[in-house]
Amino acid sequence: MPNPLLCNPKPFKDQFRRDVNERKERRYCFILGAGASVKSGIPSGKALAEQWLNEAYERQRPAPLRGQKPMTLAEWCAHPDCPAPGVDPKNPGASYPQLFQARYPEDDPEGQRFIQESIRGSNKNRPNIPSIGYAYLALLLQRTDSRVVITTNFDHLAADSLLLFTGTLPRIIGNERVAAFAGLNDGQPLIAKIHGDVGFVTTNNPGGVARLPVEWHSPLREILSVHIPIFIGYDGNDGSLMDFLTTGMFENASGLKGRSLFRSGIYWCYRAGDGRDWKTRIAENPRLKKLTEAHQVHFVPIGDFDLWMMELGEACDVGDPEQILRGNTEHRVKTLADQLSKARAEQAAPAPDSALEESRAETRGDIGKKLTEWDLVYKARTEKDPAKAEELYAQAVKLAPANTAILGDYALFFKDTRKDFDRAQEFYERSLKADPNHANHLHNYALFLTTVRKDFDRAQEYYEWRSTPIPTTPSPSATMRISLRTSARSTTGRRSITSGRSRPIPTTLPSSATTRGLN
Repeated sequence: MPNPLLCNPKPFKDQFRRDVNERKERRYCFILGAGASVKSGIPSGKALAEQWLNEAYERQRPAPLRGQKPMTLAEWCAHPDCPAPGVDPKNPGASYPQLFQARYPEDDPEGQRFIQESIRGSNKNRPNIPSIGYAYLALLLQRTDSRVVITTNFDHLAADSLLLFTGTLPRIIGNERVAAFAGLNDGQPLIAKIHGDVGFVTTNNPGGVARLPVEWHSPLREILSVHIPIFIGYDGNDGSLMDFLTTGMFENASGLKGRSLFRSGIYWCYRAGDGRDWKTRIAENPRLKKLTEAHQVHFVPIGDFDLWMMELGEACDVGDPEQILRGNTEHRVKTLADQLSKARAEQAAPAPDSALEESRAETRGDIGKKLTEWDLVYKARTEKDPAKAEELYAQAVKLAPANTAILGDYALFFKDTRKDFDRAQEFYERSLKADPNHANHLHNYALFLTTVRKDFDRAQEYYEWRSTPIPTTPSPSATMRISLRTSARSTTGRRSITSGRSRPIPTTLPSSATTRGLN
C-alpha cells in the first residue's frame, strides 16, 4: 500500500518547469474544483451548501413547543426530519448534493436557474471575469504540451481565458454523450466537464454526483494514464470522480489488485494556513483516504489557485498576462474600430434606392446620437475632408478634454494634415499636461521640436524625460536619426542623442516645460 507524502511547493515547481521545458513526454493535466473559481466571483460548493443548509433550516425546522427553546442548527441536522440526514453543520460541503436536493426537490427547475445565475453573476451585462489564475492557466495550456483540464465546475472561466489570452478555442466536453471525443489528441486544449456545463444541464443531485457515467471511464483512463494530474481547488467530496480514480485507474481496471496507471503519482494541492494540514484532510475525508491507499499521492501546500498558477506560469516563462491581454484587446478594438469606421463611411454614402436611403438616413441619425469621443476620433481618421475631420476632433476633445491619447492624436492631425504648427504645439503640450509620462507623446513632441521648431535644446530635455524606448516601428518621419547639436552644451558635458536612446525619468519636469504650463 502506498504512503501519502508531503511535497513542498518549490521542489514541485522546479520539477514542473523541467518537465514542461525539457521532458516533453511528461505532460500534466489540471483537475479543478470549485475553489479555483472563488476569486472570479463564483461561490464555492461549500458556500452554496452552507446557504442551502441555512435556508432549509429556516424553512423546515419544527416550531418549538411553548416554553421550549428553538432547535439549534446542530440539533436539527441530527433530527429525523432533516432533509439531508447525516449532514455535518461544520462541513456542509461534504453533503453538497444532498443539500441541493433538499433545497430543490424533485428536479425543481429553479435549482438549475439558481446555479446558472450564481455562475454568470448578478449583472447580466457584465459576467464574472476570470481571475489571474485562469490567465496563467490559459497560457500554460497554449504554450506547453500540458493542455488538458478536467473539472467538476460548470463555469466557462477556463474557456473564456483561453480565448482572451491566446485567441484559442478549446474543445469543451460538457456531457457524457460526447465524452468519447475527450480522448482525441490533436494538440487542441481540452476541457472535460464531468458534471455538466452551465449552458446545458448540470449535475447536482446525489444520484448524479455519486456515480460517474460509464461513458466517461474510457476517455478519462486514456487521458490520466499519460498525464500527471494536479488537483487544485478540489476537496474530493463527490463520489463520482473520487470513486473512479480510486477503483478505475488500474491496469486491469478491476480494482486494487492491478498496477496503478498513475505512474508518477498524483499531486494534490491544498490551501495552507486554514488550520488543516494534509494528514488532517486525509483523516476527515474517507474518499481522500481511500485514494491515498490506492495510489501514490503527493500533497502540495499552496496559497490559493491564483497564486499557485502564477508561480507555475512564471516558472515556465509563459509571458506577462497583462501585456498579452492589452495587446490582444488593442488589436481587437482597432480591428472593430476600423470595421465600424468603414461601415459608417459606407452608411453615410447615399443609397441607390429611395427606400434603402430612408432606412439609412434613420440609422445615420441613431449613430450620431450615441457617438463617443473615440467614435468621433475613428471617424475623423477616415474623413477625407480636413475641415470635417477637424470638426470631429474638436467634438471629441469637447467630450474628453483631458484624454491624453485624443489630444496627442489631434496634435498629429494639426502637424501632418493641417500644417498648423502652432495648434499642433498647443495640443502636444495639452496632451503632456494630461499625462507627463506618456512615452509616445514625449517622443512625438521631441521630434516635433527637432524637425519643425529646430529647438534642439528643449527637444533633448523631452528625450531625457522619456521613460521607455522609442517604438520599434516609428512613423516615416521618425526613421531619420536625430543628431542634436552639442556645441552649446560643451560646458555641461551633455552628449548628442539619437532617436534610439532612452533616459531615466527625472524627478521633476524639464525646466523649459514647467514654464509652458505642463505641470
